[in-house]
Formats: sequence, C-alpha cells, structure tokens
Amino acid sequence: MYDLNSLLVAEDAGWTVEYANDINDNGWIVATGWNPAVNGGAVQALLLIPTPEPAPFLLLVVGSLGLLPRRRY
Repeated sequence: MYDLNSLLVAEDAGWTVEYANDINDNGWIVATGWNPAVNGGAVQALLLIPTPEPAPFLLLVVGSLGLLPRRRY
C-alpha cells in the first residue's frame, strides 16, 4: 500500500487525495480529492496517471544501446 499523496509530482500544488476508487491495467488510478484553491475546496474526481521513474527508464535506454551494431577493427 502507498500513500498516494506522497507520490504526487506536484505536492505543493495543494491537492489532497482522499480515496482511491479503482486502478486499471495501465496503472491509472481513479480517485477523489480536494484542493482548497479549486472550486471552493469541494471534493473532485481525479485521474492519477503514473509517470515512469527516471532510473528504470535510464536502464532501458542504456540497455538498448547494447543492441546497436558495433564496429570491428
């Protein structure tokens, strides 16, 4: 289990996730939350879409470089 509030990219944007309702095969999370600066602080429907972490993405790029043809001297 994760606290979704700690995983938000823009934690300083003021959003607070209250309840996660569902998650699909792509990892998209349907939730409800609120932000005091938006719509008077009323509870809103949220769609949280995960972004890839830099480390695994970097490993993918570096690993794919090994697939490039090499020159033989």
